Amino acid sequence: MNSTVVVVALGACAGLAVALLIAALVPAPRMDLVAAMTQVQNRHSPTDAAGTPRARRRWRPGQVLEVLAERAASSDSRWWGAPVVELELLQRTVIGYVAARLGWGLLTCASIILIGSALGVDVLTVVVLAVAGAFAGSLIPAARVRRAAAAVRLEFARTLASYLELVAQERSAGAAPTAALTEAATIGNGLVFNRIREILTRTRHTGTPAWDALSQWGQRFQIPAMVELADITATAADGAAIYTTLTAKAAALRQAALASDREEANRRSETLVGPLACLLFAFMILIIYPLFTRLLERM
Repeated sequence: MNSTVVVVALGACAGLAVALLIAALVPAPRMDLVAAMTQVQNRHSPTDAAGTPRARRRWRPGQVLEVLAERAASSDSRWWGAPVVELELLQRTVIGYVAARLGWGLLTCASIILIGSALGVDVLTVVVLAVAGAFAGSLIPAARVRRAAAAVRLEFARTLASYLELVAQERSAGAAPTAALTEAATIGNGLVFNRIREILTRTRHTGTPAWDALSQWGQRFQIPAMVELADITATAADGAAIYTTLTAKAAALRQAALASDREEANRRSETLVGPLACLLFAFMILIIYPLFTRLLERM
C-alpha cells in the first residue's frame, strides 16, 4: 500500500475518532431560554430587526450529529437505532451516544488500516476488513449502554427493598401515602433515592398523584418493582392497610436479589472450569517433563 495514502487515512480516522469521543464525553450545554425564544421569533420573520433580509443559515459541524441523533432516535432498528429508554435511564444524550458510536467505528477502522499496512496486506482486503471492523466497533457503545442499563435496573430492584421498608415504617407512624413516599425518599442517598426524589418533586409541581408518576416511570423504564410499589401505595390512598404488603414485597425483593447473586456466582464458577483444567494440565506437564527427558537420555 502507498505510505502517503495510509498516513492520510490514519490521520483522518484518528482525528475524527478523537473529536467524536470528546464530543460524546462533553455534557450538553444548558438551553438559553431567551435565545431560544428569539430564534423561534426570527424563524418566522424574513427580515431582522433592522429590516434587512436574514442571512442564510450556515451549516455547523454539530448539526451533522444532531441530524444523525434524530434519525437514530426515531429508528426501531437494532443495529442503527438508539436505545432511547436506556439512555434516558442513564441520563445520557442521544447525540453523545451517536458520537461515541462514530468515534469507536473510526478508531477501529484506523487500527485495522494500520495493522494491514504494517503486515503488507493488499488494499482490497484492508478495505473490507476496515469496513467490517468499523461496523463492529460502532456496536461497542450500544453493548455498553445496554449493560449499564441492566446494572441500573438491578440496582433499583435491590435498593427498592430498603425503600419499601422505609415507606412501611412511615405508614406505621401514621403518615399519609404521599408523605410516606416523600419522607422515605429523603432518608437515603444514591442513584435510586435521588431519582425517586426527582419524580416526587415533579409531582408536587404538576399536581399528579405520586403513585401514578411512579407507576408511569416504572413502566417506561421497565422496572416492575417501582410499578408494584405504586400500585400498593395507590391502595393505601383508598384507606387500605399496606404495612404487611410492603414488608412482604421488600422480603421478596431481597430473596430475588440473593437468588440472582447465587446464580451469578454459579455462572462465574462454571467459567473457571476451563482455565482450571488448562492450569492442571500445564502443571502435570511441568512435573512429567523432567522424567521423560531423563528416560530419553538413558535410552
